[in-house]
Amino acid sequence: MTTVDSSGFEESLRRLDQEMDVVLPQALTMLSQLIANRARSTTLFRDRTGLLRKSILPGAVTGTFSGSDLKVDIMAGGLGGVNYAGFVHDGTRRMAARPFMREAAEASLPDIERIFGAAVRLGFLNAGFR
Repeated sequence: MTTVDSSGFEESLRRLDQEMDVVLPQALTMLSQLIANRARSTTLFRDRTGLLRKSILPGAVTGTFSGSDLKVDIMAGGLGGVNYAGFVHDGTRRMAARPFMREAAEASLPDIERIFGAAVRLGFLNAGFR
């Protein structure tokens, strides 16, 4: 009969969970700022007052990796009476859609892969996986 002591591995996995709860929110914060900046610099619509562009903001990161509910919202509108952001993004029957948020997110896909890849590697290294 062979006995395997898995306590060291279990401890490493616990440390990995803790590290991911640190590095992944940092990565999400960085990515939400990047996507918001891209959305603000879009040429898909004209912003005569500048209010819509100013209203595009990254939200706070919420949840945890270990809780499987880690997320961040990027908002447009809602500030300074900019209640028309959704109409610009999604369009109306009288006006074509200008999906500036989706375009910014899609343009950020290479950055998302790079930043999350680096964060996961860092989490593994910090947890003692070499």
